Amino acid sequence: MKGNIRVLVSTKRLRYELNLRRNITIIQGDSASGKTTMIQIISDYLVCFDDGTGIFVSIQMYGGITICPRGQCTDGYYVSASTKPDPLTDGFTYDYFRSLYPASGKRLSAKAFLATQQRIPGLGNGALQDILWDAGIDPRYPMQEASEEDFHILYESVCKIIREMAAKGGRDTERDLFGQKGGYITQMSKNSLNEPCVRCGYEIHKANYMGGTIYFCEHCQRR
Repeated sequence: MKGNIRVLVSTKRLRYELNLRRNITIIQGDSASGKTTMIQIISDYLVCFDDGTGIFVSIQMYGGITICPRGQCTDGYYVSASTKPDPLTDGFTYDYFRSLYPASGKRLSAKAFLATQQRIPGLGNGALQDILWDAGIDPRYPMQEASEEDFHILYESVCKIIREMAAKGGRDTERDLFGQKGGYITQMSKNSLNEPCVRCGYEIHKANYMGGTIYFCEHCQRR
Protein backbone atom coordinates (compact mmCIF):
# COMPACT_ATOMS: atom_id res chain seq x y z
CA MET A 1 0.00 0.00 0.00
CA LYS A 2 1.26 3.49 -0.84
CA GLY A 3 0.43 7.04 0.17
CA ASN A 4 -0.89 8.61 3.37
CA ILE A 5 -2.44 5.76 5.36
CA ARG A 6 -4.21 5.91 8.72
CA VAL A 7 -3.54 2.84 10.83
CA LEU A 8 -5.56 1.85 13.90
CA VAL A 9 -4.45 -1.10 16.02
CA SER A 10 -6.16 -1.88 19.31
CA THR A 11 -6.55 -4.59 21.92
CA LYS A 12 -8.35 -4.60 25.25
CA ARG A 13 -5.35 -2.84 26.82
CA LEU A 14 -3.72 -0.86 23.99
CA ARG A 15 -4.76 1.45 21.20
CA TYR A 16 -2.43 2.92 18.58
CA GLU A 17 -3.47 5.40 15.90
CA LEU A 18 -0.85 6.36 13.32
CA ASN A 19 -0.64 8.30 10.07
CA LEU A 20 1.96 6.73 7.78
CA ARG A 21 3.37 8.49 4.71
CA ARG A 22 5.21 5.56 3.15
CA ASN A 23 4.85 2.12 1.64
CA ILE A 24 3.65 -0.43 4.21
CA THR A 25 3.43 -4.20 4.27
CA ILE A 26 0.18 -5.87 5.30
CA ILE A 27 0.75 -8.63 7.86
CA GLN A 28 -1.52 -11.52 6.98
CA GLY A 29 -2.72 -14.33 9.22
CA ASP A 30 -5.51 -14.98 11.69
CA SER A 31 -6.80 -12.07 13.75
CA ALA A 32 -4.93 -12.85 16.96
CA SER A 33 -1.48 -13.51 15.50
CA GLY A 34 -1.61 -10.58 13.06
CA LYS A 35 -2.69 -8.12 15.75
CA THR A 36 -0.05 -9.33 18.20
CA THR A 37 2.67 -8.99 15.59
CA MET A 38 1.55 -5.45 14.63
CA ILE A 39 1.40 -4.37 18.29
CA GLN A 40 4.95 -5.65 18.83
CA ILE A 41 6.27 -3.84 15.74
CA ILE A 42 4.72 -0.54 16.81
CA SER A 43 5.83 -0.92 20.43
CA ASP A 44 9.44 -1.22 19.31
CA TYR A 45 9.34 2.29 17.81
CA LEU A 46 6.89 4.21 20.01
CA VAL A 47 7.74 6.35 23.03
CA CYS A 48 4.74 7.29 25.19
CA PHE A 49 4.64 10.07 27.79
CA ASP A 50 2.56 10.48 30.97
CA ASP A 51 0.31 13.13 29.41
CA GLY A 52 -0.95 10.71 26.75
CA THR A 53 1.26 12.02 23.92
CA GLY A 54 4.03 10.10 22.23
CA ILE A 55 6.61 9.97 19.47
CA PHE A 56 6.67 7.30 16.79
CA VAL A 57 10.17 6.87 15.37
CA SER A 58 10.94 5.55 11.89
CA ILE A 59 14.42 4.25 11.13
CA GLN A 60 15.77 3.95 7.61
CA MET A 61 18.78 1.80 6.66
CA TYR A 62 20.33 1.75 10.12
CA GLY A 63 19.96 3.47 13.46
CA GLY A 64 18.80 2.97 17.01
CA ILE A 65 16.57 4.39 19.71
CA THR A 66 18.04 4.80 23.19
CA ILE A 67 16.34 6.24 26.27
CA CYS A 68 18.48 7.04 29.32
CA PRO A 69 18.10 9.17 32.45
CA ARG A 70 19.61 12.62 31.93
CA GLY A 71 23.37 12.57 32.35
CA GLN A 72 23.67 8.79 32.42
CA CYS A 73 24.11 7.91 28.74
CA THR A 74 27.64 6.70 28.05
CA ASP A 75 27.23 5.95 24.34
CA GLY A 76 30.25 7.33 22.51
CA TYR A 77 28.27 8.93 19.67
CA TYR A 78 25.91 10.67 22.13
CA VAL A 79 28.72 11.93 24.35
CA SER A 80 30.60 13.23 21.32
CA ALA A 81 27.54 14.96 19.87
CA SER A 82 26.56 16.57 23.17
CA THR A 83 29.99 17.91 24.09
CA LYS A 84 31.59 19.08 20.82
CA PRO A 85 30.92 22.50 19.25
CA ASP A 86 28.65 22.43 16.22
CA PRO A 87 28.06 24.98 13.43
CA LEU A 88 25.14 26.51 15.35
CA THR A 89 27.31 27.46 18.35
CA ASP A 90 29.90 30.17 18.93
CA GLY A 91 32.52 27.56 19.76
CA PHE A 92 32.62 26.36 16.15
CA THR A 93 35.42 28.68 15.08
CA TYR A 94 37.71 28.28 12.09
CA ASP A 95 40.60 27.27 14.35
CA TYR A 96 38.46 24.55 15.89
CA PHE A 97 37.26 23.36 12.47
CA ARG A 98 40.82 23.27 11.14
CA SER A 99 41.96 21.19 14.12
CA LEU A 100 39.51 18.44 13.14
CA TYR A 101 41.69 17.42 10.21
CA PRO A 102 44.29 14.90 11.45
CA ALA A 103 47.69 16.51 11.88
CA SER A 104 49.28 13.36 10.51
CA GLY A 105 47.86 14.18 7.08
CA LYS A 106 45.84 10.97 6.96
CA ARG A 107 44.26 10.38 3.56
CA LEU A 108 40.62 11.45 3.86
CA SER A 109 38.12 12.41 1.20
CA ALA A 110 35.96 15.48 1.71
CA LYS A 111 33.00 13.29 2.65
CA ALA A 112 35.06 11.22 5.09
CA PHE A 113 36.44 14.36 6.73
CA LEU A 114 33.08 16.06 7.26
CA ALA A 115 30.68 13.19 7.84
CA THR A 116 32.48 10.40 9.71
CA GLN A 117 33.78 9.85 13.25
CA GLN A 118 31.31 12.45 14.60
CA ARG A 119 33.82 15.19 13.90
CA ILE A 120 30.90 17.57 13.41
CA PRO A 121 27.85 16.40 15.38
CA GLY A 122 24.74 16.07 13.24
CA LEU A 123 26.47 16.58 9.91
CA GLY A 124 25.70 13.49 7.84
CA ASN A 125 25.49 12.44 4.23
CA GLY A 126 22.27 14.39 3.57
CA ALA A 127 23.51 17.81 4.69
CA LEU A 128 26.94 17.11 3.24
CA GLN A 129 25.83 17.31 -0.40
CA ASP A 130 24.91 21.01 -0.50
CA ILE A 131 27.85 22.01 1.70
CA LEU A 132 30.36 20.54 -0.73
CA TRP A 133 28.48 21.91 -3.75
CA ASP A 134 28.54 25.38 -2.19
CA ALA A 135 32.28 25.01 -1.53
CA GLY A 136 32.95 23.71 -5.05
CA ILE A 137 34.44 20.44 -3.77
CA ASP A 138 33.50 16.92 -4.90
CA PRO A 139 32.69 14.46 -2.04
CA ARG A 140 35.57 12.27 -3.27
CA TYR A 141 38.15 15.07 -3.30
CA PRO A 142 41.33 14.09 -1.33
CA MET A 143 41.60 16.58 1.52
CA GLN A 144 45.37 16.06 1.84
CA GLU A 145 45.61 18.12 -1.36
CA ALA A 146 43.49 20.96 0.03
CA SER A 147 45.09 24.36 0.57
CA GLU A 148 44.49 26.59 3.56
CA GLU A 149 42.15 28.64 1.37
CA ASP A 150 40.18 25.46 0.59
CA PHE A 151 39.70 24.83 4.31
CA HIS A 152 38.52 28.43 4.81
CA ILE A 153 36.00 28.09 1.97
CA LEU A 154 34.78 24.76 3.31
CA TYR A 155 34.38 26.18 6.81
CA GLU A 156 32.29 29.08 5.51
CA SER A 157 30.09 26.67 3.55
CA VAL A 158 29.56 24.39 6.55
CA CYS A 159 28.43 27.31 8.73
CA LYS A 160 26.31 28.92 6.01
CA ILE A 161 24.43 25.81 4.85
CA ILE A 162 23.86 24.23 8.28
CA ARG A 163 22.52 27.49 9.70
CA GLU A 164 20.25 28.02 6.71
CA MET A 165 18.90 24.47 6.98
CA ALA A 166 18.20 24.95 10.68
CA ALA A 167 16.53 28.34 10.16
CA LYS A 168 14.21 26.92 7.49
CA GLY A 169 13.13 23.84 9.42
CA GLY A 170 15.31 21.29 7.64
CA ARG A 171 15.73 20.04 4.09
CA ASP A 172 12.89 19.59 1.62
CA THR A 173 13.85 15.90 1.33
CA GLU A 174 12.85 15.22 4.96
CA ARG A 175 9.68 15.58 7.04
CA ASP A 176 9.22 16.67 10.64
CA LEU A 177 7.13 14.95 13.33
CA PHE A 178 3.99 16.45 11.79
CA GLY A 179 4.74 15.22 8.30
CA GLN A 180 5.73 18.65 6.98
CA LYS A 181 8.68 19.00 4.60
CA GLY A 182 11.55 21.29 5.52
CA GLY A 183 11.76 24.72 3.91
CA TYR A 184 15.38 24.47 2.76
CA ILE A 185 15.47 23.73 -0.98
CA THR A 186 18.29 21.26 -1.66
CA GLN A 187 20.55 21.78 -4.66
CA MET A 188 22.17 18.34 -4.52
CA SER A 189 19.65 15.60 -3.71
CA LYS A 190 17.29 13.08 -5.27
CA ASN A 191 15.04 16.03 -6.13
CA SER A 192 17.65 17.58 -8.41
CA LEU A 193 19.09 14.42 -10.00
CA ASN A 194 19.54 14.80 -13.79
CA GLU A 195 18.41 18.44 -13.54
CA PRO A 196 20.70 21.31 -14.59
CA CYS A 197 22.92 22.76 -11.88
CA VAL A 198 21.54 26.17 -10.89
CA ARG A 199 25.06 27.61 -10.89
CA CYS A 200 26.48 26.38 -14.21
CA GLY A 201 23.71 24.53 -16.07
CA TYR A 202 25.51 21.16 -16.25
CA GLU A 203 23.55 18.01 -15.40
CA ILE A 204 23.60 16.78 -11.79
CA HIS A 205 24.80 13.20 -11.34
CA LYS A 206 24.84 10.67 -8.53
CA ALA A 207 27.14 7.82 -7.50
CA ASN A 208 27.54 5.31 -4.70
CA TYR A 209 30.40 6.21 -2.40
CA MET A 210 31.36 5.14 1.13
CA GLY A 211 28.15 3.24 1.69
CA GLY A 212 25.80 6.01 0.58
CA THR A 213 24.65 8.07 -2.39
CA ILE A 214 26.43 11.26 -3.35
CA TYR A 215 25.11 13.97 -5.70
CA PHE A 216 27.47 16.29 -7.54
CA CYS A 217 28.07 18.62 -10.45
CA GLU A 218 31.12 17.55 -12.44
CA HIS A 219 31.62 21.11 -13.70
CA CYS A 220 31.26 23.03 -10.42
CA GLN A 221 32.91 20.66 -7.97
CA ARG A 222 36.64 19.95 -8.06
CA ARG A 223 37.64 16.30 -7.79
